[in-house]
Amino acid sequence: MVALNSYTDPTEALNQSILKLAPKERPSGIATILHFSSCAKFDAKPLTLTTGQYPFTGLGSIGTSYVDSAGDEWAYIRQQFKNRHGLTTLSANVDRADQLVLLDSLDSVQIKEAVARDRQYTGGSILVPDAVSAFGTNHAITTYAAEQVIARRLALGQQPPDPTAMNYWNLLGSDPIAQAKVGDWLQNYGYVSDKFAKHDVKSGDRLKNHLQNLENSNAQHFGSETRGEYAAAKLLITVLGQDYQMKLGKSSAGRINGIDQIWVKRNLWSGEVEQYIIVECKGSMDAKLGEASYGWQMSTAWVFYALIGLLGTDGSLASKSLTDVFAQKSMVKKILDALINPGPPTVKGLLIQPMTKSVTTANAVEMIDLGAYSLVQQYLNATQSVGRFDNAPIYTGNMLS
Repeated sequence: MVALNSYTDPTEALNQSILKLAPKERPSGIATILHFSSCAKFDAKPLTLTTGQYPFTGLGSIGTSYVDSAGDEWAYIRQQFKNRHGLTTLSANVDRADQLVLLDSLDSVQIKEAVARDRQYTGGSILVPDAVSAFGTNHAITTYAAEQVIARRLALGQQPPDPTAMNYWNLLGSDPIAQAKVGDWLQNYGYVSDKFAKHDVKSGDRLKNHLQNLENSNAQHFGSETRGEYAAAKLLITVLGQDYQMKLGKSSAGRINGIDQIWVKRNLWSGEVEQYIIVECKGSMDAKLGEASYGWQMSTAWVFYALIGLLGTDGSLASKSLTDVFAQKSMVKKILDALINPGPPTVKGLLIQPMTKSVTTANAVEMIDLGAYSLVQQYLNATQSVGRFDNAPIYTGNMLS
């Protein structure tokens, strides 16, 4: 496994050589449009809380329009997943707000209010539930039994079941209602590894911190920025899959390097990270990818430079934001190592843009998969002082074929 000489200094010689060789062009990718509709098949009833109705588009199923690399369009219905970080998924709380994706208001006051409410009902993970609130256990003994069943769920599910885990399950039987609720929980989440579950709690806390910072943002374009950042986070936990976890969200003090969010795709069974996702959020169709001296935004060179820029030379975050405590030096190092070594894990880019001001596709979100980033060859060339085209083959064919 190869390594960089410095993970914090973009001016270091090897890093400079890699930057010179890294692709800097404007990135393109495969687009998917997620459509929200009042059509009956979409189950789009407005969601409410006790304090009033959200300025959201309430969603059940969503319609997606996907254009593949050959230019062919595919349309299909996508069912949402239950937000594991939505505290309102607790059975005792009927005011659920765990399936919200699109902020469809242009009013900044309404957007701020909506994010504040969502933050209130966000945190932790249903994969590590509180037995009393989640299952309604009525005694200290049954509460402990439920906790032990959850902790030993993998052992309980093996054949034959682990005797100790089975004893706790039988002990929980003295509270049949709670045992039935635990049984339902095991059906939904019993296969998830302990490692995934423990990291999921941290993901939920980061998401809560992310929403808090969006709520308190003093950004010049508050509405647009918040729509983009909010939509990206919600899509990753309710639509794209059940195995994504937040590593870095909105900073309270801003982030000069430009990275909006970092997520991981973590294996549900092993808990190992399979992919790092660099997410760029745009709040409306007016917002475009920009260009810097070190490459177009979200290009491979830009991502490499921005990751190194996450940390100062002292190993702390360049933003100096106390709420950015989740972006540790070890995380940045792991992502940079993934860029210069063959995966897994791999690194990919994702652009998410609510189409708020779009005439043709209003009430929709555009998601562009920018594909995988890799600097394996660039690292090798940099260490061997090989130029970008020194060993490139000569091509004589038709470039449009």
